[in-house]
Amino acid sequence: MLKQNYSELRKAGVIDFWKKGFKGQGVTVLVLDDEGDKDNMMDDKIMVLNPAFHKGYGHNTGVTKSLREVCPECNIIMANAFGENAYIDEIEEFIKNNLNEIDLINISYNTYDRPAFYNAIEKTRIPTICATGNNGKKVKAPARYDWTIGVGAYQEGLNRVARYSSRGPEVNCVGFTDIYIESDSVSYPYPFNGTSTATPFVSGQLANYISYLKFKGIKKIYTEDVQKIIYKNSKDIYEKGRDDLSGYGLFVLPNPESIDIDKYLQEGEPMRRFKQYTVNQYLELLKDMKIDREIKEIHLHHTWRPDKKDYEKTSNKESVIYSIYKFHTES
Repeated sequence: MLKQNYSELRKAGVIDFWKKGFKGQGVTVLVLDDEGDKDNMMDDKIMVLNPAFHKGYGHNTGVTKSLREVCPECNIIMANAFGENAYIDEIEEFIKNNLNEIDLINISYNTYDRPAFYNAIEKTRIPTICATGNNGKKVKAPARYDWTIGVGAYQEGLNRVARYSSRGPEVNCVGFTDIYIESDSVSYPYPFNGTSTATPFVSGQLANYISYLKFKGIKKIYTEDVQKIIYKNSKDIYEKGRDDLSGYGLFVLPNPESIDIDKYLQEGEPMRRFKQYTVNQYLELLKDMKIDREIKEIHLHHTWRPDKKDYEKTSNKESVIYSIYKFHTES
């Protein structure tokens, strides 16, 4: 850790996690960005997916270094998804073959919109943390999608969301920016900024959080879990609840000992996960399904209690579905 970042790391709850021994160990973060090699100051837990298609120090390098300042012991994989020599097919195949190993995806780049690529990522349910953009206007893809975590930039020195940080209902939270990093090509630490920095800062916080969950026996968490973590642990900056500038506020890690492990476990087993779809989203899902057998029946699961009104009133809707699933399949 660079001493210039201590204030942000302390206020973000990172130092408390470190003191408990949780620094991202056992967690893998895939950084999808433009070109940029790991320089000589990077460690052995950082790998480049395809070194042949990277060109020296780039945006990817700065993003990865910012991430490393927050989670010193997580595994980081750098991949060129947006640069001149992007290798999308190879990245998709890598993700497909390593679903259980990849815990988070960080995307701090939004110059290109790649709907098919993003659709493939969505289906994995790997939590994907994305920069909202630096145009001070509308949130760009992929942060604008409801399955991603859109992160804006918070400037500690000014105690506000950066004016350049894109805004809108798609913003989930903001993270610290202006994080100092080092490079073998520069003789002194310098600040890396923008939503490109705030995003790996939040990814690093989540990596520490997941490291704690793994220590407690939770092998995997998904998009909906991270959405709840962000919602519960973000502190209001402007309006109470959420607003278009800061989302739910500044994401701050809780005390590790206050984390409710029971919500991730059910009777000692990892809770089966469920995803909510609108009718139109479900129709789109069906279009992509490859069915090689004849379907003769459709089973619609339903319940007398809880009814729709009960479901709408509860805050933890997934637990309601889980209880119905348990009753229908086991009881």
